[in-house]
Amino acid sequence: MGDWMEVNSEAIYASSPSPYDLPEWGRFTTKPGKLYAHIYVWPADGKLVIADPQLKVTKAYLLADPQKTPLTIMTSESGITIQLPANAPDVVASVVAIEHSTLTLGG
Repeated sequence: MGDWMEVNSEAIYASSPSPYDLPEWGRFTTKPGKLYAHIYVWPADGKLVIADPQLKVTKAYLLADPQKTPLTIMTSESGITIQLPANAPDVVASVVAIEHSTLTLGG
């Protein structure tokens, strides 16, 4: 647990609960300008889908990636899709940091 917190504490400390319902793959936390997707079940197709058309994502990356390499983001009328790597960086819970310019989430 200590190793996980060292990498992912940003998504826990001083964060607020999810602005969305509970997805079957994990949970969300949030801070001003950031949404954190805590993925417990890594998507087999490598796609993290967030069905919020109001969400205006500027960048997404894995907290476990020291270089914070941007992940590919696709937008549509129904929301966003973030292309994830083939394998999860953590077997228990991998966290994707999603930077956004949305004033309110869950619209």
